[in-house]
Amino acid sequence: MKKIRIQPFLYRAFHSSGFRLSFVLGLFLAVFQIVQMITPIDSGYIYPASLYAMWVGGEWASYASSLLFLLLPLIATLPFSDCVARDKKTGYIYHLLLHQERNTVFLECALTAFISGFSAAILPFLENFLLCATLYPALPPQASTYTFSPSLHGFLVNVFYTRPLLYCLVYILLIGVFFGALAVLGMSLGFLIKSPIFVHLLVFALYFWVYYITMQLGWYSLNPYVFLNPTQTVVFPMRVYLVYVIGMFVTAALIIFAGGRRYEAVS
Repeated sequence: MKKIRIQPFLYRAFHSSGFRLSFVLGLFLAVFQIVQMITPIDSGYIYPASLYAMWVGGEWASYASSLLFLLLPLIATLPFSDCVARDKKTGYIYHLLLHQERNTVFLECALTAFISGFSAAILPFLENFLLCATLYPALPPQASTYTFSPSLHGFLVNVFYTRPLLYCLVYILLIGVFFGALAVLGMSLGFLIKSPIFVHLLVFALYFWVYYITMQLGWYSLNPYVFLNPTQTVVFPMRVYLVYVIGMFVTAALIIFAGGRRYEAVS
């Protein structure tokens, strides 16, 4: 395998119309949540409004928060997950394979899909957190006030009540890795699907199908829409999370391996 060079792929991903659409959608939801949840700092409650209770990862009641966690598959896949399907459609994939080994090209595509999906997924949370920080003081969470979401039995709850900023950053990282893996899975589906648009729709349909089934059956700890929310309406299941992430990477690798063999004679 030759040296990996993902810079041209990263340029394509972060200068694509898909990334611009993803960025605008994420920014809109980040701002919409602030507008919807705007509260005076001294609102008469037992504890003043705090950054860690008012940002999009600190509350679960707003429509904007619900929409963000529901639309994250689209936000993550829009930048680059349709690259294989698009390059197959235009024939550009043959140009790439004539200049590099097959495995190298598809590994570069997968790495770019992960990086762009990771970045697109975390941007709305970072934007919302920074904007909220201009409106609310970063008052340390106090369990006795009952104004903060994670229960005393939640994942990393000791970190939340002692180092809340670190807790928020860890959760943003977990969200980014999950949807970065989903973006790689979406990229691999390009070997099976001709239309770039259907790549995004299929990824969203799979995510929504898991959401619907687990909600109907009451399996909330298996629902990424639920367990990826930092408010922890269910305790974060690390094993389930790892099964999802590793499963998406393995599935993507198998599809890429099988689909890439079609181009064996080209590279």
